[in-house]
Amino acid sequence: MSEYVLKVLATELRLVRVKCLSPTCERIVEVPLDRLWVTFHENKCPLCGRLIDLTPHLGKLADHLQNLESSMKALAAAAAGKLLEVSFVLPADPPPRAP
Repeated sequence: MSEYVLKVLATELRLVRVKCLSPTCERIVEVPLDRLWVTFHENKCPLCGRLIDLTPHLGKLADHLQNLESSMKALAAAAAGKLLEVSFVLPADPPPRAP
């Protein structure tokens, strides 16, 4: 694990960046967290239309994204009710050194 980390509260997450890994696309779409399912409900890249098929092993991508949406809403409600606070700890680049 990195020595430097970035702490992000679950309630601060509002946008998801998704990069299509199709060699003919490789574009990035930024989607508000509450629009994930709407954006990916057809299990396709919204930019190039490439099918993102996770079946038979994991089920449909849209189902997983809908679960993520629901989970984040539940965490926000728990934080608003002062029940708990969830943070994501992400590796970060070290701070720049002073000259």
